[in-house]
Amino acid sequence: MIAFDKPSYYAVAGLPAPVGYRIIQGRRLRTRQEAGYCNIIIRKLMTHPNLFLTPTAKYALSVVIAWSLMACTPHKTGYYDMAALVNDSTINAVIEIPAGTNKKTELNTATHTFETDKRDGQDRIIQFLPYPANYGFIPGTLSDKTKGGDGDAIDILVIGEAMQTGTVIQVIPIAMLQLTDNGEEDFKVLAVPADAELNVLRSSRAGTIRNIEAIKQIIAAWFLNYDTDAVQVTGWSGQEEAMRYIRDNLAHSN
Repeated sequence: MIAFDKPSYYAVAGLPAPVGYRIIQGRRLRTRQEAGYCNIIIRKLMTHPNLFLTPTAKYALSVVIAWSLMACTPHKTGYYDMAALVNDSTINAVIEIPAGTNKKTELNTATHTFETDKRDGQDRIIQFLPYPANYGFIPGTLSDKTKGGDGDAIDILVIGEAMQTGTVIQVIPIAMLQLTDNGEEDFKVLAVPADAELNVLRSSRAGTIRNIEAIKQIIAAWFLNYDTDAVQVTGWSGQEEAMRYIRDNLAHSN
């Protein structure tokens, strides 16, 4: 059994000490990156197999979770101002649509809030299988229209359990789906969480991921069938090509 004192809050959750203490003390996290830890602390504290909770500790845990949820509230500004690159192999991703959902949500660049996309005045609900991965964009990027892009931030799919809209998470690209949508280049980076405990594929190297080709076939088939737009798959790029594409389409210096 483990003692449930202040240090164990973040020790159990695997949080960096400063982040853990700010959560415990009820302070708002300093960055959106730190807010991404909230999903981890909640999941691990509730499921840890060796966690012994006295009545006092249960109350303390409820307080920690309450403050964690408050800290997870998405910030209304700055998503596009974040750096895309974390290091040579890791990038930031902003989640707009949780895996397993059908409602298309997007970041409104004017209001800096996440809103349901509209089509013909109605909420846009995908009339097909739910999103097969967490869908969003890579901050600090811009798909160059002069090079055939759509003028938006690069799209990304993060394989894993559903993540809250507004989550900022560090991920490792493993491949890139090359599409054309109504004549415009529309590439989708496929990635896994950099945190090994969140990576359901248990690997971040494309060459060692079990059934990677089957995963790519499912993703491609989904995009060919989820909407009525004229979408074509032109191919797949590998891990290195995906990172090169991201670096070539940075909106600002990282």
